[in-house]
Amino acid sequence: MEIKYSSCYVFKEIKINETGAYTSSSNADTSIDIDDNEAKAKVKRKGKSNAVEKPSVDEEMEARWAELREWRNEKLAKVPSLKKTFEMVVEHQILTMDTSHMNEEQLENHRLMCNIIKSKYNI
Repeated sequence: MEIKYSSCYVFKEIKINETGAYTSSSNADTSIDIDDNEAKAKVKRKGKSNAVEKPSVDEEMEARWAELREWRNEKLAKVPSLKKTFEMVVEHQILTMDTSHMNEEQLENHRLMCNIIKSKYNI
């Protein structure tokens, strides 16, 4: 006799034999006759592997650390050019700034900044 119970998403299958006792869903009736020597040899072989030995964790971490240092140095080498680019963008914004809302003091400061920037680039 086979009875199926369900609860939400879990489905279990329970088997009951003729006497009314529960039985396992695994196949307990199958048995394999293995000679003791074969069993020992099988266990011994199980421990051995044909896989190539992997480098130790320390070696892996050291290699990864070296990669990270190289990546960091590459990025840091680009910083001066990025600073220069950012500086040029800011200077362009100052030169093209809308001065219609500025008072006299702000206008004078803006003119001074524009003169400094223009002299820097020989404009």
